[in-house]
Amino acid sequence: MFDSASNSTKLQAQLARKYFELHPSAQKMIQLFSVIYAPIEKNSFISCLSRIGALHENNKPWVTKTLSRQIDKLLTAGLLVQKSRTDPECHPLLTEIATRHAVQTGQFDILVIVVEENLSIQTHWQNGSRVFYYLRQCVR
Repeated sequence: MFDSASNSTKLQAQLARKYFELHPSAQKMIQLFSVIYAPIEKNSFISCLSRIGALHENNKPWVTKTLSRQIDKLLTAGLLVQKSRTDPECHPLLTEIATRHAVQTGQFDILVIVVEENLSIQTHWQNGSRVFYYLRQCVR
């Protein structure tokens, strides 16, 4: 069991290093994935990116083609994960790091607003939004 925890810690450190080496536009993508905290299909994700005004490395808006290439790179790097036949999501060991970085860089609140406005979640009793109040208090 100790080896497993040690391996997770090493992997998390590797993921963090890769994340902080990314271009800021790719970091913002990872931050958005981390706040969404679930697999998300590309069209919904690109909608969120456009709402936060995110641009890719060449200072142009994200489109499906550039987003697909970037997601493939992030999957290859292990920063995003994708189970068979599901949409991509932030690697679980990177989620907290990216979310905390979003707070530190002043991006968290706008990411939360976009996610709350655009990605309602299904509950058993009604459609609702994700609850970020507690998370905001914990990461500050």
